[in-house]
Amino acid sequence: MCFFNRAIIALSITGTIITVAQSGFTSIEYKVIWILPLIYTLVYISFFQAIFRNRDIRITSIILAILLFLKAVLNPVLISLAGPDYIGKRYIPLSNDMISLSIYVSAYEIITVSFFVFILSIILKGDNQEEIKKEWKLKGSKLFYLIYVVFGILIYIAMGRSAQVISFFVLSINDGHVPIENTLLLLVRQIIVTAIIIAFLLVVNYSKLKYERTKSKIYINIAIIAAIVNIGIIVGDRRSVQIFTAILSIWILIKLYRLSMKKIVFSILLTTVIIFSLMTLFRWGAYSQGSYSAVLNETEFSIASLADYSQVYFGGPDSIATSLTFAENVGLDFKNLMFDFGRTIFGLNFLLRENMYLTSEMYNLFLYDGNQKNGQLIFGTSYGYIFFGFIGAPIIILLNTTISIILEKLFRKTSSYEFAYLFGYCLLRMALNLLTNTPTIMTVITQQLATLGLIIIVARIFAKKYNGFNNSNITNPISIR
Repeated sequence: MCFFNRAIIALSITGTIITVAQSGFTSIEYKVIWILPLIYTLVYISFFQAIFRNRDIRITSIILAILLFLKAVLNPVLISLAGPDYIGKRYIPLSNDMISLSIYVSAYEIITVSFFVFILSIILKGDNQEEIKKEWKLKGSKLFYLIYVVFGILIYIAMGRSAQVISFFVLSINDGHVPIENTLLLLVRQIIVTAIIIAFLLVVNYSKLKYERTKSKIYINIAIIAAIVNIGIIVGDRRSVQIFTAILSIWILIKLYRLSMKKIVFSILLTTVIIFSLMTLFRWGAYSQGSYSAVLNETEFSIASLADYSQVYFGGPDSIATSLTFAENVGLDFKNLMFDFGRTIFGLNFLLRENMYLTSEMYNLFLYDGNQKNGQLIFGTSYGYIFFGFIGAPIIILLNTTISIILEKLFRKTSSYEFAYLFGYCLLRMALNLLTNTPTIMTVITQQLATLGLIIIVARIFAKKYNGFNNSNITNPISIR
């Protein structure tokens, strides 16, 4: 943590100096952009170094610090260096006042969430023990898990394959990607994805037990291959799933095969980088151009283009100002807010699907003249501002952070492969999207809790009822931290 702290502080101070020095050469719309790195530097020095002392919320707090750094330091630096002719990432006309407002509300949000987490770090005092040993087990019935995996395979063969509900390692540039809207196919896809996760955990458990008995490194390789296959399952065109899966796979395998850490990290990271890069090229136009190489050859990188990407992905001033302008032109009330959150609950979301548009769907219809319902995110900053005004703007990031801390607590407390994967996946999904509006994130989290969570609970019941299939007699004490 010492190196991380020094690096963030040094980069933040440097970013502040650059944005202040470049303020005379920055586009008139972004004249006050220097406020963001300055505010971030001050709150990081004041709060985050103390926050990091609480080990129990360290995953959430570190990710929050990094995301705020990307939003409040990296993005302003790129905008400043893009020069006076930089026009931003625009889908609709934006006024100078709206962009300035987006900068001020972002600064207010950074101060609020930093102080909030600082208070929580004091209230939720960690034990600060260096090691907590846990009996690491696959606690569910292996027989039940095997039956479910076979069921998932049969479902894929019968329905999933022809409907192309998942892809393997690469998205086809011939077939393209069509979002699944059919409720039955969405359920089929989730059954298949859950079966793949269970199969991965079964292979990892089998490999670990065999390795303990034989010390043969072939079982380490089997576990790594299982992780690579798991990462190679592409659901839709969202690249974040591969990142979450890779992080969890590395974490689990390092805990079990610590001496093979370099091999594990290299193999999984290489696979993830390749798949992530191909998916990125696909989204940049590989399908429309019929070739991944064609997109790569035509892609140009500049300070302005990097500034555009950072605005889109990290909630830059243009992204916030765009959604605030949308709210001014479209009448939204608490009915929209309640519907958004109702649609986050797995099961209930299918019943509410056709009732009305989500705020995010209305937003994209507004940006794309009614031609598409997805593509651009509404970040938590503007989502909070839309429904709660300037004072309540930070409420969404505060809610996201609270949920993330709860998930981190559950993740650290568990001692089973299954729940570690479940809570770890949900934690990463929430923590890496702290800047996004809550309904967008919670949809996937409740889906994962309701499906994978249900399978795990049923398997635990089977394991307790039928002791012959309970595999908890073989354990491996490892550190959960």
